[in-house]
Amino acid sequence: MDSALTPEECSELLAFNALVEAKLVPATSYFTWVDSEAYNKHTSTTYGAELPFPINNLQAWRWRRSVQSSLESKQKVESVVLRGVEE
Repeated sequence: MDSALTPEECSELLAFNALVEAKLVPATSYFTWVDSEAYNKHTSTTYGAELPFPINNLQAWRWRRSVQSSLESKQKVESVVLRGVEE
């Protein structure tokens, strides 16, 4: 798909992908899984809609915990990197 791109365009595409992965993916994950209002109103009910009770609640809860853990780890790494840059 990107074989027709120039080297400059490939670099721009890689930079854009890195930006999306660094900023948009964590923000979307946060508002989908961590934000209590959005989770209770939308995510928990829609995510497990196809699964029987109580598996639907357990599965949504496990995904929420996984995303929370991942975002916390990412935040810790970013704070260490930023401290290193400031020094």
